[in-house]
Amino acid sequence: MTATMDTSADNEPIKLRSRLHGHMLQWTHHWSFNGAVILTIAVNAIVLAIETTDNLDSWTLLAIKVLNDIFLAVYTIEFFVKIYVDPTGYWKNGFNLFDFIVLIFTWVDFAVTVSASSQNSSQFGFVKVLRILRLLRVLRTISFIQSLQVIVTALMTTIREYMLNLMVVLFLIMFIFGVMAFYLYAPYSDKFASLGQSMLALVTLVTTDNWTEIEADIDSQPSARWFCVIFTFIGSYIFTNVFVSIVIVNLTDATQAYIDADRAQRKQIVADKTIAMNQKQKEEAVSFRLFLEQDRRAKFANYEQLLKSVEGLLQHAEKPEERVLCGDTSLNLLFVQQFVSVLDLIDNETYIQRNLYREMGNLLGLVVEQKLMNQTFTEPSKKE
Repeated sequence: MTATMDTSADNEPIKLRSRLHGHMLQWTHHWSFNGAVILTIAVNAIVLAIETTDNLDSWTLLAIKVLNDIFLAVYTIEFFVKIYVDPTGYWKNGFNLFDFIVLIFTWVDFAVTVSASSQNSSQFGFVKVLRILRLLRVLRTISFIQSLQVIVTALMTTIREYMLNLMVVLFLIMFIFGVMAFYLYAPYSDKFASLGQSMLALVTLVTTDNWTEIEADIDSQPSARWFCVIFTFIGSYIFTNVFVSIVIVNLTDATQAYIDADRAQRKQIVADKTIAMNQKQKEEAVSFRLFLEQDRRAKFANYEQLLKSVEGLLQHAEKPEERVLCGDTSLNLLFVQQFVSVLDLIDNETYIQRNLYREMGNLLGLVVEQKLMNQTFTEPSKKE
């Protein structure tokens, strides 16, 4: 099969390699596939919460172990199905790469847990670290919810393109105010005894977390309040609002990009279906041309021979009981037979109607002739 049915992560058409590949592609885009994976992630999150409970009995621990193995099997099957459907497009999607990394960590955790159960568990101290990485499974929900993908994309774009510049500007402002605070308040407060301590105190002012303690420590100085208010206004309110505004702009751009990508995907699907329909029509037109060529070369004695030739062409089977139904209705043998019978009925009805119209015309002519004769007889009597 060379038809295309859907698009990959980079909006390239996916070529169907076989009937099984087509069914798998339809399944991955069906709600049942994503719903099953999301349900698995939700149950996995509940199991992770249960594991934090103390004094679990042996049956509960055994059930948790079996469920974790089932979760791993579901995630692995999902990975292989997506790889089979779109081997190249899978690696071009960042969310799929995240899912693959989580799957690798899960398999490493499984292997290490099996090894630790058969050997001394004290030699595998990083097992707890791998179990902590299981929490990343919950984040896999982002891969199946488009709205969450838009938000994460906007945040990642903000961090990647703007966060470094904002942090550099904020660091420069903190450095300037840190040096000022060192010279102004170092003799009066231990929190500004050095440049490092001054920067740490300014971080508290930026986050506005217990900033009143910093201000109360140097409140004896006349400029302390103005210093704290100005730096808090610049470091906290201005930069926070700038960051939020950039996130909103990127969120709008990500939403518009998602809408454009969805429209492009829908247009591609419509275009693929249109191409497939045109190709089918061309193939049926070629078949009909062959029939016309055969009709020109053949010398049929009557219409019945022509109809039998059409019937043999449409059946084109070795056995009489094997009847092939064409996709085009006009080339369907059953339709042609029914259509010919209907044409016969139409001819009969037309013949009857024609005779009826002839009789009606004759009657109308007689009526008009009778009226003219009456007029000719009545006019001389009036003159007399």
